[in-house]
Amino acid sequence: MKKNLIYLFAFLSVFIFIGCPGNDGEDGRAFITISYSQTQPHSYWDNNPGIPYGMHYGIPYQSESGIYDFEYFVTVDRSWVGTYEIYINHGGKGRDFFRDGKDGDDTYLTILCDPDGPVFERYSEPHGTFGSLDVNSIDLEDDFGRFSIRIRAKQEFNQHSTVSPKAQCKSR
Repeated sequence: MKKNLIYLFAFLSVFIFIGCPGNDGEDGRAFITISYSQTQPHSYWDNNPGIPYGMHYGIPYQSESGIYDFEYFVTVDRSWVGTYEIYINHGGKGRDFFRDGKDGDDTYLTILCDPDGPVFERYSEPHGTFGSLDVNSIDLEDDFGRFSIRIRAKQEFNQHSTVSPKAQCKSR
C-alpha cells in the first residue's frame, strides 16, 4: 500500500509540474498614425476599419493585423496609391512549471504622406525611422525580428478618387 502511494504521489507530481504550463502571453497591440511632414495632403483614404472617417492627422488609431489599401492626393490630380501591411506581435507560449509566456510588444506605425511618396516611421519605445524613396514608386519591407512592416505605393497623375476620403484638406 505504501509503495502504491509513493507511485501515485510521483505520478501526480510529474503530471502537475510537466502537464501544467503557464498562461500564454498577451498579444501586442498595433497603432497606426497617418500624418505628413511638409504639406497636408489634399485628401487621404484607406480601407483599414481602425481608421475612422473624419480621422485627424497625427492621432494614433488601434488597428488589427492585415493588408490595407491606401490613397492620398498631393494635389487634386496627383496621388500616391498603395498597400501597407500591419503585423501584430504575438505573445509567447506558456511554459512548463506554470511559467507564463512573454507578452507581445505594442507596435506604433506612422505613415507620412509626403508629396514625394509615403514614408514609414516605426517605434515601440525608442523612436526609429526608416524609409525608401524613389521618384515614382516605393517598395519597402523591413524585418525587426518579432515583427515586420511592408509598404508598396506608386505615384499616379491625372487620377480622380473614386472613394470618399477619410480626411480632406479644407483650406484648398
